[in-house]
Amino acid sequence: MKKRITAIVFACVLVLVSALPAFAVPAPPYSGTVADERAYPLLVDDADILSDYDEQRLLTKLESISTKWDMDVAIVTIENLDSRDIEAYTDDFYDYYGYGRGDNHDGIMFLISMGDRKWHITTTGSAINIFTDAGQNYIMSTVQPKLSAGTYYDAFDSFISLCDDCIDQAENGDPYDVNNMPDGYDADGTPQDSQSKEPLPLFWIPLSIVIALVVALLVGMHYKNELKTVRFKAEANSYVVPGSMNITVSNDHFIRSHVTRTAIPKSNDNDFGSSGGGSSTHSSSSGSSHGGSSGSF
Repeated sequence: MKKRITAIVFACVLVLVSALPAFAVPAPPYSGTVADERAYPLLVDDADILSDYDEQRLLTKLESISTKWDMDVAIVTIENLDSRDIEAYTDDFYDYYGYGRGDNHDGIMFLISMGDRKWHITTTGSAINIFTDAGQNYIMSTVQPKLSAGTYYDAFDSFISLCDDCIDQAENGDPYDVNNMPDGYDADGTPQDSQSKEPLPLFWIPLSIVIALVVALLVGMHYKNELKTVRFKAEANSYVVPGSMNITVSNDHFIRSHVTRTAIPKSNDNDFGSSGGGSSTHSSSSGSSHGGSSGSF
């Protein structure tokens, strides 16, 4: 009898616990010191946009890629930013909740705010150079349309796969960057328009010239036919009405002069300009250096 009562009580407790909502991860503090150990999983779905099954699948992939490359690859969803800047929020979440591996806290985090419809990528340590600005464009050119379509699992799955691609590229050569992108992508990491990039066949060049000459000839013949009454005149007397013009005095008077001077700028041999490429960085509230990018979906 006691065993039966115990089983019933245990079952009731399980039902009550399963009915309770999961505790949300608190918003990160505005300042502090970088945590030494990670406080939360590599996948935090506070916005509750994923099923439990999809969460587990994504978490397994995140743990696998993070172990494979010895850097944290994390995904976070939140309900809203509460008027905070998404770049600062993501940086603080990363720093103060202990994400990143090694002394330099190597890693990348992708955070989306559902209420604000915004996303941000933050990178630290070696990930700053691995995920260049162009490389992040390359990733988000695939991920962002899926976010906009509401296919969140597919978006996050693509993010993980493309992170793996970017890290592998950096480990085996140069990271994806300006003028070093996969086929089908422009220098800044955006997809090329395949239709606009295909060159025209060479036969169009002479054909275009012939068409232009024919059109010009037809137009010229048309205007020539309208000038049948025009005859050659050796003098302009026939264009002047008799008695309409009688010039008696002709003088030239110098009134004023005007000179415009424009300074020729000196060349500066040391002004090389921006070479483009690489990763833009900034400092978070903890003083850590971060790379990253933001957008809407």
